[in-house]
Amino acid sequence: MNRKILIGIAGGALVLALAGGAAYAGPALNRSFAATQAVTPTAQPGSSTSADAAGTGRGRQRGKAALLTGALIKASAEVTSTKPKDVLVALRDGKTLSQYATDHGKRDADVIAAARKHVQDRLAQTLSNGKLTQARVDALLKQFDDGAPALMADANLGKQIGHAVAKHHPAAGLVKATADVTGTTPADVLAALKQGQSLAQYAQAHGKTEDDILAKLREQGQQRLDKGLDHAKELIEKPGLGRGSQPNNASPTATPTE
Repeated sequence: MNRKILIGIAGGALVLALAGGAAYAGPALNRSFAATQAVTPTAQPGSSTSADAAGTGRGRQRGKAALLTGALIKASAEVTSTKPKDVLVALRDGKTLSQYATDHGKRDADVIAAARKHVQDRLAQTLSNGKLTQARVDALLKQFDDGAPALMADANLGKQIGHAVAKHHPAAGLVKATADVTGTTPADVLAALKQGQSLAQYAQAHGKTEDDILAKLREQGQQRLDKGLDHAKELIEKPGLGRGSQPNNASPTATPTE
């Protein structure tokens, strides 16, 4: 499974969650659970295959975390008779899902049970479609059971969701640069933009200017470029770069026959 696809699924699920009203999308759930079935190839540490496998593993973990987050947000809203956007506002303000439930006279167990039912129902549907085995379903449910209590108590959940959304914002680079220049967070910048402020107004409110934002954006762009060039230089100087893509019986100097 392509690493970018996995990360995209994870980020997309979090974006849906923060947008409100669609915190837990059925099709996205099926795709993400299917994505976690990808088999990580066995490789020696330090090899390119090992690096790809590690990246894929991180993508899977993000996908699982996104699914669990979405399920718990929706369940929190249902159990407390509120809306997903209300839950998200509370998370943004630094509350945990556990605190949100308590504020509305509910317990962690109530939210977790409701979220688990949603996940279980979706998995049952995926199982009946032949996309997952029973063993995989059981493993995913165990992962839910193991991870849900910690996520309910995670005081950084709102910030993590905000960062994920900021990364997928059309002006993600500018949002991050503005946050860095003003000493705030991307979630703070996005909240101000949603209230109708411009990035320039936000910067001015924090004692900065448009030029400061552009300078920071240029600096961050140069850092990414330098990093990319360093990696390219390593590849250019690496011997046998194409051997991994050669068939076992093919010669690197072989020419195709007419």
